[in-house]
Amino acid sequence: MRQWIRRQLENRKNKKTTIYMELLKLLILSFVISFAFLIVVDRVTDNLVDEYYDSIDYEERETNRYARQFQNYIEKKDLKSTDKKKLDKWVLKKRVLLIAIYKKNRIVYNCSGVSAFALEDQDNLSAKPYKLKFADGKASVYIQGVYSYELYYYAEIFSIILTFIVFFSIVMIGIRRRMKYIRQLSNDIKILEAGNLDYEIQAKGKDELYELALGLDDMRKSLKKQFEVKNEVMKANSKMVTEMSHDIRTPLTSIMLYSEIIRSGKCRDEDQFQGYLEKIDQKTKQLKVMSDRLFNYSLINVDQEIQLEKRGTLEQIFFDPLSEMCGYLEQQGYQIKPVFLFKDTEIKVHDAYISRIIDNVTSNIVKYADPEFPIIIRSLYVEDDCGIVLENVVKEHTENEESTKIGLSNIKKMMGKMCGECRIEERDDLFIMTLLFKKEKK
Repeated sequence: MRQWIRRQLENRKNKKTTIYMELLKLLILSFVISFAFLIVVDRVTDNLVDEYYDSIDYEERETNRYARQFQNYIEKKDLKSTDKKKLDKWVLKKRVLLIAIYKKNRIVYNCSGVSAFALEDQDNLSAKPYKLKFADGKASVYIQGVYSYELYYYAEIFSIILTFIVFFSIVMIGIRRRMKYIRQLSNDIKILEAGNLDYEIQAKGKDELYELALGLDDMRKSLKKQFEVKNEVMKANSKMVTEMSHDIRTPLTSIMLYSEIIRSGKCRDEDQFQGYLEKIDQKTKQLKVMSDRLFNYSLINVDQEIQLEKRGTLEQIFFDPLSEMCGYLEQQGYQIKPVFLFKDTEIKVHDAYISRIIDNVTSNIVKYADPEFPIIIRSLYVEDDCGIVLENVVKEHTENEESTKIGLSNIKKMMGKMCGECRIEERDDLFIMTLLFKKEKK
């Protein structure tokens, strides 16, 4: 959990962009590339238009075409060379034309944008005249036009459209790349939904999608770990039930045997009868101890949170429970060797668990510890933890009363629920149990 939080903080610290910023960068990049493309295409199209315009006498051909159209318009409307308004209507409609009409070497119509005085001398006009028929007779018509304007206009429109296509294509390629990653994440989620928790989700980039991928992969790992723990618990429970059934069967068989002997009247005297009763009582107590431990094991395995309500130093929390344990063990013939160095460091515990842990430890010592050697109990302080260490020598011959090790399993689970740890070490005949608790910050 700490590593996940640390990684999230590092990711936020190192994160340089978001999806919005990536989109903005993509738009800016597309605009710069498209603008450069527009400049290049504009120059290329201008050169092509120039070459086309110069190569096929485009201007002369267009002038001839407009002269024919102008003659058709004059004949259709039966216009005179002096019908200025009707002539202006046709010229303005064409927009690109500059027209001057001469009759008897005098200018009678001017729509050239040049003053009539300057056009009095026909030698100032570079174009050749066209002899057109008007209602009032023939006249010399000079036609000039900026015909290349249309070519440049269409070339410019073509360049803009092509530039927009380039801009749109770059943007769509960038968006498509992220959409492809989103589809990949969607497929990854479907794989996880199918139950394949070993499939690793690949995190790419440094935006929100990257954080989403990391979160999904962390969720996958968490679920996988939960399922593994659940499977381990189920296997442990199955193993415990199997072994417990075997352990319970032994004293139960003895009770049935002794009960059958008493019921059949085969007891020879009162002493033998009382002996059978004592054995039945002993086996019954043994069954009760097993059932109590099995009940405690089932309670601890219930998936519920506990409240660490008691806070204090090791001395404040363990002084009374350890004193009672030491007194009981001394009555049982054990030697106790305490080695304590208490400090002001505080821990938080669940008081009921502490009592049950001490009871389990006491029971294990009585069953397995060799009374010829002292029981060493000492305090332990490390960097982030502190706790109690218990050492004893194991007896050479012990009865297999707890082959399932339910007591040790209960201790480990109770320590885990208190955010602590129970460490077990076995060195030859030496058995060492360490109970560690997290230090509380002051």
